[in-house]
Amino acid sequence: MPPQVTQRAQRFGRYVLWLRNGLVVAIVLGLARHQSLRFWQIGLRLDGWRPNSLIGIAAGFMSVGLQRLSRRLYPRLDIKDKRLAAEPAANWILSQLVSVLAEELWMAFCVISLIRTGHSTTMGVLLPATVFGALHFQYGSEAIGTGVYGAVSACLFLWRGSLLPSYLFHYLRNIGSFYWACRGAALRAGTGHDTSSRAAP
Repeated sequence: MPPQVTQRAQRFGRYVLWLRNGLVVAIVLGLARHQSLRFWQIGLRLDGWRPNSLIGIAAGFMSVGLQRLSRRLYPRLDIKDKRLAAEPAANWILSQLVSVLAEELWMAFCVISLIRTGHSTTMGVLLPATVFGALHFQYGSEAIGTGVYGAVSACLFLWRGSLLPSYLFHYLRNIGSFYWACRGAALRAGTGHDTSSRAAP
């Protein structure tokens, strides 16, 4: 495919991503109203924002630290990292503001809907987290970790009754993924070889 066509396709894909995430937010809010759920019940509330922010930021930085540990223990050439590092930084970081909101709002809606219909809290957390991980199947085994993080987000939401901690946790985790991907790409470009060779025994 010619480079100009590739660039146009990539730009179009970014616009579609913004549109998709906006539609998810609108659909979830519409479904909440249809089920007579008030917006504060799905976490759209600002009371207690200071402790909620601190909890979300602390959880997010812990997640970024775990990402670093994982990459040190299991260095590898990750195709997803290549794609992520190639994204324009400003556009990607801004797009995550809406993308994370869409995903966390969907998670909170599912959790509350399941609990309201008589399912246990455990099922309310595990079922949406499993679906969330499955939706990231293109990342292979990492989809399992994504599902685990989804469960953490659901637990943060249930604990605090607000989307703020789970949103900040998720957003910082995604920013961490972008940072480590860019750093890994820069290191590979600087050394002239990939890190996957170090993972071999």
